[in-house]
Amino acid sequence: MYDATPGTHGEPGAVVTIVPELPSGHGPVYFDLVTYDTIFPNPDFTETTDNGRVSLSTCLPVATRFTRTKPPTVFLDVDITCGAGVLVNASSSWGL
Repeated sequence: MYDATPGTHGEPGAVVTIVPELPSGHGPVYFDLVTYDTIFPNPDFTETTDNGRVSLSTCLPVATRFTRTKPPTVFLDVDITCGAGVLVNASSSWGL
């Protein structure tokens, strides 16, 4: 599935929940970490890799909560407000 390369900074095996729920096919999409410099979205993945990245292809223009779970690890929820022309980068070192 991926190479757990030293220097990556995500949490592998975490599942992201988005509230309110997005329409089917809009995310979350997890990223495939092939090597530390080869990373791409893989819609077949159902959890994070060592990279920790997650993307959405659309987000409702309301306050949105991202919750990440991987017991027994405890994560803080991330609250964002989506809107047209807004890029939210909850990268693995600062958010998701």
